[in-house]
Amino acid sequence: MLSGHLSPHGVQLALYLYLAICRRYHGLDRALEILLDEAESSSSSPVKACLYCVRSLRKLQAVFFPQPHLSSKDICAKFSATRLWSRSVIRCFAMHPRLQKVAIARQDNVVEIKDLISPTSNRPGRSVLLRDKQQVDVTCIQWAPHCSNLLAVGSRGGILLWTVDHPVTTSRLLSSWVRTETVPGHCVITSISWSPHGDLLISASPVDAHLVVWDVMLGVATRISVATGGGLVAVAWSPDGRRVLTTSTMSVFRVWETRNWTCDKWTNASSRCRAACWSPNGETMVFALERDPSLYYLLFQGEEITDGSAVAIKCADLSPCVHSVDGEDVHVGGCVHSLAWDPSGERMAIIFTDDSPGSELVAVFRTRLSPILELLPGGFVRGRHGELPVSIQFHTQGLEGTLLAVAWNSGRISFVLHRFTQCPVLPEVTSLSHQYNSNYTELFSI
Repeated sequence: MLSGHLSPHGVQLALYLYLAICRRYHGLDRALEILLDEAESSSSSPVKACLYCVRSLRKLQAVFFPQPHLSSKDICAKFSATRLWSRSVIRCFAMHPRLQKVAIARQDNVVEIKDLISPTSNRPGRSVLLRDKQQVDVTCIQWAPHCSNLLAVGSRGGILLWTVDHPVTTSRLLSSWVRTETVPGHCVITSISWSPHGDLLISASPVDAHLVVWDVMLGVATRISVATGGGLVAVAWSPDGRRVLTTSTMSVFRVWETRNWTCDKWTNASSRCRAACWSPNGETMVFALERDPSLYYLLFQGEEITDGSAVAIKCADLSPCVHSVDGEDVHVGGCVHSLAWDPSGERMAIIFTDDSPGSELVAVFRTRLSPILELLPGGFVRGRHGELPVSIQFHTQGLEGTLLAVAWNSGRISFVLHRFTQCPVLPEVTSLSHQYNSNYTELFSI
């Protein structure tokens, strides 16, 4: 293919240059295809050995890293925490932990910062639009804790750190307000998580088998190799800062201790970890598997790593059953797509997968941590006609209750107030067949 009138050394040099160019502009797959074509037309033993190695690498790549064969949009749609990511008007959203404002990433690659309540009226306040050429296919967004104006956005091109002054004097911010953080090979970000102190940010990408820890102030990124289990899908820092959960594209998930960054892994799951969340004290982790209609939890104490000996305990059976919702009998239940746990530890919300019965509903559980984790079905949240929930998040609203924010595929976000009452005695393993309380009514929507 590359021989012509060149000497053997010239052919080899031309091949190397051509491979480098293809790797740079067309990706690793195209470069490997060219190398395979050249190796098959050669009779030399070293080239034949190279052919064998390349074919072996391609097989390993197909097993452990299947997602490079998908487009970036397909990767985002498959692994995003937002249900119906490719079709939903809202790609993701984040409530500010201390202020009455919300950041909303929309399908047109614009992030909107909206004040929930105007200082001069009871209506939602003004909004600000954030645009940048690197802000494409946004999958995750999160406010920095203890900071009123720092927002992290995970997208196809990397991480964007926006600084949003408050109050804002313009209706649109320019690129000079944003800083982009990238690491070679670490693109198509599907999950980010701030440390409780707000000095570190971690990120995950299904096309990269590294956990990346960002020192935001210094602008320095540290890559931590995961070694096996495929690319990373989701990351979650525990509220006490002692641990980090990482889930992967395969049926392996890890819990890291953040002092020396050593980890323990669980490999005997029936399918990959689809959703997970931490308790407010950081000692309990609830998770759901991709093909199992159940909730499980793991207990951690101190900073010890369990060496895989910790056994996951089943705490909820979510198999479909019949319930009366708004005066009609509906089937509800199935596998979980998203989980959210109230910062006070009193409520947990669940979004089911698209193919689950009652996927138009958000199921809410009452929870109690002491003396052991207990869950009790607490009701349903339903949107307007034809709406499907795509993302959920809790926001603390003082001692009287908590606010559940639900993003719907129509582009609307509704806010439902949950008032805390004394929780009755709960079964060891709850299920959807237990009696629910009355349905919740939304407080307002934007």
